Amino acid sequence: MWDPQGAADRRQSPRYSVKLPAGVKIISSPMTGAFAMKSATICDLSADGVGLTIEVDTLTSRKEFAKMIVRRRNCIVTCLFPGCEQPSELHGEIMWVEPRVTSNGAWFRFGVHLDQRFPGKTDDLKAYLKTLAARHAGEAVKRIERC
Repeated sequence: MWDPQGAADRRQSPRYSVKLPAGVKIISSPMTGAFAMKSATICDLSADGVGLTIEVDTLTSRKEFAKMIVRRRNCIVTCLFPGCEQPSELHGEIMWVEPRVTSNGAWFRFGVHLDQRFPGKTDDLKAYLKTLAARHAGEAVKRIERC
């Protein structure tokens, strides 16, 4: 099972907790097409990775999704970063998956390593990360001042 604390050290860039709606398209193969989920949530992000959750409420969708994640898969994460006018497409590879089955369906948390070969696709991500870094630094200063 995935260890969130142990995995935190794998990213080379600072990771920020967020809650952003996203869509995910998991690419299986050219012959079988892609599996798309429009109701994902980005939980954390960095310059090299994204942590997401997906809730799957139907048995058919759960089976389809489970088939897609038996090994590493390429994917495209689509989201609208705050302050941006157009959605961004982040290309990457699913590196790990943590499934949870509930009485209402299934919940999947998974990590995507971003592909750096698409530099123009990450411009909005980089701008948003700068905003998060400035906000995080400001909060750290406020905590120090309170001490």
